[in-house]
Amino acid sequence: MPEKSGSSMEDSLPEKAFSMRFGRLIMRNRFATLITLLSISVFFATPLVNAVLFTLTGETLPGIDTRFQVDTRTRDTYPEHAFIHAQDKFTGRFGTASYVSLAVVKKEGDIYDTDFLEKVERITRVVDETPFVNHYQVNSIAHINTRVIIIEPDGSISAEPLIDEVPQEEEELEALRRTIHENPGLIYGFLVAKPKHEGDPDRAVQITAGFITHRLDNAEAYRNLFEHLMQLKATEEADGTVEIHITGFPILVGWVYKHAFELGFFLLLTFVLLFFLLLAYFRRLHGVAIPMVAGLMTAIWGMGFCAWVGITLDPLVLVIPLLITARSISHTVQMAERFFEDYEMEVGARMQEAGRELTADETHDAKVETATTAMAKLMLPGLLGIVTDAAGLMVIFLSTIQMMRNLALFGSFWVLAIFFNVILLHPIMIAYLPPPHQTKHFSPRFMTRLLALAGRLTTGPVSKRIIVGGSAVFLIFATYYVLYNSTIGESRPGFPVFWPDHPFNVATGEVAEHFGGVDQFLVFVDGDQNNASADGAVLQRMEAMQRYMKRHTDPGAEISLVSIVRNFWQINHYGDPKWGFVPDSASTIASVVFQVQRAGAPGALRPFLTDEAEDANIKFFYRDHKGSTIERAVHYAREFIHQNPMGRLSVRLVPDRGGPLDVLYYMLGPVLFPRHRGMEVQIAQISDEQIILGYERGEPRPVGEWTESVDAAEVEKNVIATMKLLSGVKIREIDRSSHIYDDLGLRQDRVAKIARRLSSEFDYRIESAREPAAAVAARWQTLGEIVDYIVSRSRYLVIEEWSDRERGIRAQTIRYCRTYCDYELWVKNEKFRDSSWNPQPTGSWTRGAELVLAGGVMGLLAATNEEVERGHVANILLIFLVVFTFVSTSYRSAAAGGAIVFSLALGTMLSLFYMAITNTGLNVNTLPVQSVGVGIGVDYAIYITDRIRQEFSWCGDLDEGIRRAIRTTGMAVTFTATTLVGGIVWWSFSNLRFQAEMAFLLSILMVVNMIGAIVLVPAVFSVIRPRFFAASLSAQTEQPQEEAEQRVAAGTA
Repeated sequence: MPEKSGSSMEDSLPEKAFSMRFGRLIMRNRFATLITLLSISVFFATPLVNAVLFTLTGETLPGIDTRFQVDTRTRDTYPEHAFIHAQDKFTGRFGTASYVSLAVVKKEGDIYDTDFLEKVERITRVVDETPFVNHYQVNSIAHINTRVIIIEPDGSISAEPLIDEVPQEEEELEALRRTIHENPGLIYGFLVAKPKHEGDPDRAVQITAGFITHRLDNAEAYRNLFEHLMQLKATEEADGTVEIHITGFPILVGWVYKHAFELGFFLLLTFVLLFFLLLAYFRRLHGVAIPMVAGLMTAIWGMGFCAWVGITLDPLVLVIPLLITARSISHTVQMAERFFEDYEMEVGARMQEAGRELTADETHDAKVETATTAMAKLMLPGLLGIVTDAAGLMVIFLSTIQMMRNLALFGSFWVLAIFFNVILLHPIMIAYLPPPHQTKHFSPRFMTRLLALAGRLTTGPVSKRIIVGGSAVFLIFATYYVLYNSTIGESRPGFPVFWPDHPFNVATGEVAEHFGGVDQFLVFVDGDQNNASADGAVLQRMEAMQRYMKRHTDPGAEISLVSIVRNFWQINHYGDPKWGFVPDSASTIASVVFQVQRAGAPGALRPFLTDEAEDANIKFFYRDHKGSTIERAVHYAREFIHQNPMGRLSVRLVPDRGGPLDVLYYMLGPVLFPRHRGMEVQIAQISDEQIILGYERGEPRPVGEWTESVDAAEVEKNVIATMKLLSGVKIREIDRSSHIYDDLGLRQDRVAKIARRLSSEFDYRIESAREPAAAVAARWQTLGEIVDYIVSRSRYLVIEEWSDRERGIRAQTIRYCRTYCDYELWVKNEKFRDSSWNPQPTGSWTRGAELVLAGGVMGLLAATNEEVERGHVANILLIFLVVFTFVSTSYRSAAAGGAIVFSLALGTMLSLFYMAITNTGLNVNTLPVQSVGVGIGVDYAIYITDRIRQEFSWCGDLDEGIRRAIRTTGMAVTFTATTLVGGIVWWSFSNLRFQAEMAFLLSILMVVNMIGAIVLVPAVFSVIRPRFFAASLSAQTEQPQEEAEQRVAAGTA
């Protein structure tokens, strides 16, 4: 119950105030405004209707194909990082991070059993027939690619399949056991698990498969793969003789989709609980229907916006849109609370003035007037909270992860939609709904008493200082603890998306226990020509890196061409273990590689070495991908590469470092113009024994000139000639308007081949440092588009150039514009078969071979973790800066901005402190949670601050104004926070651990921000007594500004 009685004029706004004039304008034209809002809602609802129709019938509305989608696009979760560029460059050669492992464990006896081996053979065959599998990356003791080297009686060497036919006799099974044990590394220890204790039987085999990531880029593909392998598991486990454990990133995504129904269930449960909580509190139709309609309308606008701009929602970030929608309900509750409070006073004042009950028309007029003034009073805090929320979410756009950028875009729009569907729509709906039957506003007694206590504590002469001082001390302590104890990336073995006892984490643990882990960390060997990676010095350096990483990072297993060459060399010397090393001679190694390629199955070496022996890789397998494990692997890999250079000549782009720009680019780098990158050339000094003694620097030549565009007519002639040569179909007539698919009948793979030929034959710069020629060609539709693209790419700015005729090398740093285009390194290697200019995706090129980081799931996570570390720091600081700027500008007071940021900082650090002490890692999924949590705190604090300002202007006593604000707006803030927590806390029971932990974390954030807004912010104002309150007092009472400021300082009027 408000303490004011009698006339409501005490808290009326001046008619000349902009918010009052705007409110009356909207209410005078409420029908037109309502129709406009409904029309916009229909526009945004169209893709949602299409989504439902497409799900039920496979069709969409006539002429409108756009539909709302929830899906996973793997590529959108990767940041802009050198590791990602390396992964992209080598994806087509060594596979991707989409790796699956199946551990088949025999329950009794050893694996050398005919029935068990037949089962392994069946599983291997089914896996090899799985859609989107890379057949060269299927490994199993029963696969044709798994071969052993055999020396024939005549001295010739052959590579025979480990299991050509499943052994039937005991002697054959024993021979298989001996062969497996004689081939450690690639077979024994990797495909067959070594027992923990000597003398124990071999009980487990591993089947691994790599899948084509760009084909596994949608929900349907992941679901099909998951169901296929789960059906295989169920079929082969049915006889009770084995246990099959399946893990890997595609299986992780499959499990997420399997639990997707839970997301819908918890969404529905959340809104049902919100409905009943609203009903229990307001006990009126207005207090329930209007918030739910506002939330629904906001959700329609947000989801429709996603569909129209082509954004697909990832299932793991659905909790963020839910919270934004819930915040629309939060703003509506503020409006409803203020309306009911003012409506009680307005009706009471009119009844007192008339001396009787009001007629229906008079009640209607009171209702409309109250709705208008309530909108006007909450215009500033509501709009300020919404704009600040949107700006805070937009800060996430500073991430280089596309999923985060998408979240920033649709999240900001979703929040801005609250203004239209709450601030504008709420009073209009009140105007059209019947007046509340009960004019008396309901307030729970326990909340009234609790808020009264909060008011006394925040204005008490001692208690308020204890609150402010204690909060400051805790903020300092929490900040210190978070800085030194937070974990970037995963903090526990397994995947934190699920609980430890989830089948996926159990399977991952079993694979790690038997085979050393499933998490791959790939180091690529990037050669510049054929046989570059089959050089003796290169393999010795690879072997040295394997030893170095094993000593410092303890991988469960490591596999590379080194293992094959070492094994071959030992067998070539009658199995003598002392010959198990990599020979020095490059010609000897080339001979070994040739013999293995000739004797083995086609493509047998492709997982480790390209067919031309140009590129190779080292695979390290780790037992987990915790942040600390990844950080240690990356650190020592970088250290080894830095201490052991092996290129005879290297050219790389090095970004500028040092100065204040470092901080600026750390915070805002993704949205700033690319930082200058200079060319660095290092030329090896080589001894007579071919040992690298050191490096001397080459000096690039500054150019700063634009190239001339190629002649379009000549390009058209060359394109037509190449099409006719490589099209595979007979082309008669062709011109610039010819459609390459519909008119010419070309296939996409042919167009890609044509693009590569144009690049190598005519030196047209079709590809780029970020995109191969095939990806560019996929966008072409007509001959004219091809010609125009080639002509446009022929003009660029050459920044620097370095050339060496003796070595046959030319290198250029180029840009396609002077400002926002990135720096690209292009190299022309005239001693290579393709002597055209070629872009370098990794920003470096080496004569010979160089070690390049990093691929596999751990390489991707390492890149993501580095972005998360930068993003968390930058996002939090920038959000605080945005909040401070907006609040300080709106209230013309740095004190107001500082008080609110102080409260938000405390809430944020408390949540991070909770994550640190519970060992919850900061990852890409937690990145937006802080932004959303800060936004909630901003809303609460702004509403409280504005109500204090209004109450002080009416009563003239700052402490009394604080107490009144806490009893009134504090009631709405408390109810809003507890309602949202009551709806979200049930997510804690989800099988998806991430959803559960984020729900709990957000609940903490909301409760802490609620307490901060109700207790800490008012206590700060009571202690520092900011002068901006004087402006409202001066405007309301027409007192001189100086006198008003003196009364603020004194605390009374």
